[in-house]
Order: sequence, then structure tokens, then C-alpha cells
Amino acid sequence: MSPDKFCLWSAFRFLWLVMLAAGTSAHANTITADYFGLHLHRAENEAVWPTVQFGSWRLWDARVQWMHLQPTRSTWDFSKLDRYVSLAESHGVSLLLPLGLTPKWASARPNERSAYGFGTAAEPFAMEDWRLYVRKVAQRYKGRIKAYELWNEPNDKTFYSGSMGKLVELSCEAYRILKEVDPSITVVGPAYTHARNIKSLEKFLSSGGGKCIDVVSYHLYIPTRPPEDIPALIKQIKLVMKRQGVEGLPLWNTESGWAIKNNDGTPGGKVSDSWLKLGADRSGAYVARSYLLGAAFGLDRFYWYAWDNNTFGLTEPSTMTPKSGGVALGKVAAWLSGKPRPACFEKGGVWQCVLSKSPKSFHWVIWSPDSVRTLSPPPGWRIKHVERADGRAEAHLSHSNLHVDELPRLFILEPTE
Repeated sequence: MSPDKFCLWSAFRFLWLVMLAAGTSAHANTITADYFGLHLHRAENEAVWPTVQFGSWRLWDARVQWMHLQPTRSTWDFSKLDRYVSLAESHGVSLLLPLGLTPKWASARPNERSAYGFGTAAEPFAMEDWRLYVRKVAQRYKGRIKAYELWNEPNDKTFYSGSMGKLVELSCEAYRILKEVDPSITVVGPAYTHARNIKSLEKFLSSGGGKCIDVVSYHLYIPTRPPEDIPALIKQIKLVMKRQGVEGLPLWNTESGWAIKNNDGTPGGKVSDSWLKLGADRSGAYVARSYLLGAAFGLDRFYWYAWDNNTFGLTEPSTMTPKSGGVALGKVAAWLSGKPRPACFEKGGVWQCVLSKSPKSFHWVIWSPDSVRTLSPPPGWRIKHVERADGRAEAHLSHSNLHVDELPRLFILEPTE
């Protein structure tokens, strides 16, 4: 038996035994459509609406934060958010609205530069202005927007320049008001980003913030590393959650992605030279692996940034044609939605995820991040069907060989009898 065959069969037998021993209890959580989240920036144009399956939409960089909704103390403008809410409802997509970006008129430091103009990163000068904003939005969209997030990336001074104590105070006031308006609202904690800021998340939780959230949030950006680094980052966050007594809360990745080149000639935005810059065709491998690994290792939602962004987008900007990453999102959603969390692990450089099992079929996703391999199915099984994450036809289709590279493939096996 060749080394590749031995490795694959050993791994297959290991996963099979684990799943037989655990039954359905080891992976009791079902992957819902909401797990597959996106950011949309030009959604008012119906032609931009994604053509692939997804279930949740985070309204960041959609021009519906506090500074946009209340441009002056006496003026409110809900026209854009009203349209987004109606659009989401018509497509059966749930909304996550981040709260924050203080209007200049309400800012504690109105002349401070920030990522979105002057004063927007500062906390409000008067807490009552924050209370009014949160209550007005919650009441207007009661029963329609069911999840709110408390600020965005507070580790970045251009997004939030206040103190930890003030952030906890803002969060707990928002939590109290949102629950008064509608106890069923889900309150999502402020999302820190990059591994170096996990300590800041822990400080937020330990400073009282952990009592004012229903969901722990993080932005799992690993721009210089492949998706296989995601499980280690999730593990670090989960350890913090356990230490702070919130291990029972869901963990959402409310923003992440990689820079992706455009095939239509549209220039992307400037990113650090250290960032990986994926070719449009390679994006399918990264998107599929990210959503698979996130589901397997404990994320309850994963929002890609962004469907229609020129730098990180899953579509060609000029035509809105999905890149392979856009196709892969829909493929993985079809593979996982309504099913238990996949059981995934790596052995000998090959990643494998079991999606379902029965005496008559075995649904198995496999990829090899760093090499191309041809492997054989385990004894007694043959390949019935193959699906590539990028939606293309499999060029190496065979009942006796599994062609494996960095792109995940779903192999459906059946007994040879």
C-alpha cells in the first residue's frame, strides 16, 4: 500500500470510528443558512444581489450607522436602512446591524480624525444621545432586525478611540435598551480583530462586558496566512471565553476575508504588501476552506467581507459575475446547510471533513493545501460522485482515484458490492 493510500485509509477509519462512537451527539449543532454571512455594499441595485445561497447580511460599510441615520440632532434619515430591511425580508436573509460611528454633533471629540470623518470614533459626549439612538432604531425595526452588534473593531483607534470602561458602559446601556424593546433581540459583542487583540476581548469580558452580550464576536482576519490557521485562532478565543465564564455563548466571525484580484481589469484598493493577494480563480479554495473549517471548529456565523467590494470581493466589479470564491460560497452552503457540523482534521498534509455517513453512502470533503495528490478510496468503497467547490466539472473523474489539491472537493462514496 502506497504512503498516500495508507494515510487516507488510516484517516478514514479514524473518522468513521469517531462518528460511530459519538453518534449524532458529538456534532449536535446543525449548520443553518444564517451561518453563511456576507457584506453587501451596493445591494440597492437588484443586479448586485448575490446569485448564490447565503443567509445573513452584516450592514457594515453600508452607510446605515449612527452618523448616517441621524446627521443632525433634529434630523433622522431611515430611507436607506428601510430599503435594506425590505430587501433582506424579500430574500429571506437575516440582518446584523452594527451600532456605532458617532455623528460629529454628538461626539465627545468632534474634531478628532477617524476612518469615517471627524469625531465618529469617539464615544458620544452625552449618554442620553446614545440611548435615544439605540431605542429609536430598535423600536422602528422591532421584529425585523433581530441582531445588533456593539461597535466595530474597537482595537483600532480610527474606529473607536474611547476607553474600555466607556465601551462597556455603551454596550451595557445598548443591551438594556434593546432587551426592553424586544427581549428576543440578539446582542452581539464588539468585534476585535487579529490574534494580538484577543487580550483586549478578554479585558472587555472581564470588565463587565460579558454580562451584556448574547454572542461573542471576532474578526478572524489572517491576511498573511491560509485558512488552515483559523482553527488555532478559534481555539484561543474559546479559551478566553471559558476563562471568563461565557463559554456557553455562540461565537460569530462577523468579518474576514483576503484580498482577491479582479479579472475584469478593475483595480483593487491598497492593502499591505504583506497581505496575500489571491487570484480570482484561487479564491474558491480559500472561501470553501474558510467556511468549512469555521463550521467544524465552533463558529456559529461567518461573514465574508465582501460580496461586491473591489479589493476583497467575490464578484467581478464591472459585471457582478461571481469569481470562483463566490461560487464556492454557494457550493459549501449547499453541502452544509441543514446538516450537523462537519468532523474535520488534518493528517499527513491532507485535510478531510466528514459531512454525513450511512451504510449506503459517505459524504467526504478533502483537500491538500500544499501539494497535488492522487489517492484511492478506502477498501470496499468507490467514488459515486464528485463536486468541486468552484463549480467546475471534475477533469480527473474516476471511480477509483481521488484527485486532491488545494480546492476542496466533495466525494460521495458508495459500497463496491
